[in-house]
Amino acid sequence: WDTIADELFGTTWEKELTYNELALKLTKTLDDFIADVKVFLDKFLLQKVMKALILASVIFYVECLLFRSALHKSKKDASFINSALAIERMEGDIKVLRDYFNGFVGDMPALGQVIETEFQVITAILELLRIAIGVSDSNASDFIVVLHRKVKDVKITKW
Repeated sequence: WDTIADELFGTTWEKELTYNELALKLTKTLDDFIADVKVFLDKFLLQKVMKALILASVIFYVECLLFRSALHKSKKDASFINSALAIERMEGDIKVLRDYFNGFVGDMPALGQVIETEFQVITAILELLRIAIGVSDSNASDFIVVLHRKVKDVKITKW
């Protein structure tokens, strides 16, 4: 995952990787892992692993975004060359990840609720980014509440 983390949210990701190649690379890595795990685990344990992978994937994506954000020191310049384009890239990445995990719902229906719950964080962050660049009329406090419910730390989510 390190090579993906190094490239995610970078200039190449924003300008050149127009087909969500890094998200697809992540799902390929997950696929390889799951194929190995399936050999040794029963359905119950496999479902537990899948739930953990969904959460880990969301955390990984958010951590990469936060890491890139921490590297950005300018208060005048945007973090991305084109913020609207970066949000489009994120939407595409998230769609790839959601679709990947939704592919397992037929065999493990309980994963559907896990996907919805865990992806709320990324959805809220995306909407807050849209609000920040002025392309959404949503109320930021609605999405901050979603983040607070998941993070449970007022110091992080206070407005």
